[in-house]
Amino acid sequence: MTTERRYELISFFPSPLTSFVLFFFLVVNVIPAWAQDRRTVSEPALPLHVCSTLSPMIAPFGGDDQAGTRRLQAAIDHCAVGEAVHLIAGDRGGRFVSGPLTIKSGITLWLEHGVVLAAIADPRADDRDGRCGTIDDKGNGCRPFILFAGTRGGGIVGDGVIDGQGGATMSGHGETWWQLARRAQAKGASRTIPD
Repeated sequence: MTTERRYELISFFPSPLTSFVLFFFLVVNVIPAWAQDRRTVSEPALPLHVCSTLSPMIAPFGGDDQAGTRRLQAAIDHCAVGEAVHLIAGDRGGRFVSGPLTIKSGITLWLEHGVVLAAIADPRADDRDGRCGTIDDKGNGCRPFILFAGTRGGGIVGDGVIDGQGGATMSGHGETWWQLARRAQAKGASRTIPD
């Protein structure tokens, strides 16, 4: 074997540095490409179909706190899958006051800019079994303010605000929801507040 042939064979096999560079290139550039998520995901968009557009109502005569809840829940219940209930600020400001709402599958709650969806600061509106707004050992006496249970699709969109009223004094109580939670925490007990 000639000297030229020996150099040709040696140059065919890469040096340790070249091998490391090639390995590093594969690890950093090629292997992660195989592990990427290949699903097609579209950018979220505002709903195209609106079944109901609501503006805030005038405060109900006689102090019926649940009138707003019934109105919003009826709008949600009458929507078809893929549609939205659109809350707009309107002429009276954008504050909607409601008790617990249940969103069904495929329905979107759209809160326009300037809208505030506020929870009623009364434990009776959220009560399951007479324990909402109290401290006990279970901590599940209140219904959640907005419930999606066993649903598919839908959601909450928009630039509006959801205010659970945690800092508001509860009707019939001398403390806020937050104060109740802190008091329960200090006692090592559960508090029954809306989720």
